[in-house]
Amino acid sequence: MALSLLVLLGGCSGAEQADAPAVATLQSAAAPSSAAAKAGTERPIVPIDATEEDIKVIAQPWVACLAKRGGPDYQDEDAWQWFRKGFDGTDPVMKACLAKMPETQQDVLKRTDMAAFKDNQREFYQCAKREGYKLTAPDPVTGEFGLTSIGPNGDANSAEWQKCEREAFAS
Repeated sequence: MALSLLVLLGGCSGAEQADAPAVATLQSAAAPSSAAAKAGTERPIVPIDATEEDIKVIAQPWVACLAKRGGPDYQDEDAWQWFRKGFDGTDPVMKACLAKMPETQQDVLKRTDMAAFKDNQREFYQCAKREGYKLTAPDPVTGEFGLTSIGPNGDANSAEWQKCEREAFAS
């Protein structure tokens, strides 16, 4: 069977193609990839290595939308940090500005590819364990975990914690 496949495939080799007449083709632009096609509808993504200043800049269109639609209650100088709290779907101003609300790479992955997200969470967990953090057991569905106590390494804003997260989600 394998030999007959080789013979059939051999018959399709390019040796005689030089003698074949040229085929006219229509030259057109390549179809946009699904990622490119969605780019206009996706929320801004905060890179894993973004600084606070980077996040502030990325969040500006969202903050402007909140201020425009929500008035003084949404003109807090630190409104750019609200994206970290998430959105439960009930606030009409947040809902109206959702398309401009930044999200982390982790959130995008969790929403679009749970298996990959869980794999990255496992890497993150293993690194944090190696660094000496005291952790909760990972969630069986998402792999998410938390700190059980603040130790000598600090909390989730510490350099070692963030290094582990960057290493896990950069791959």
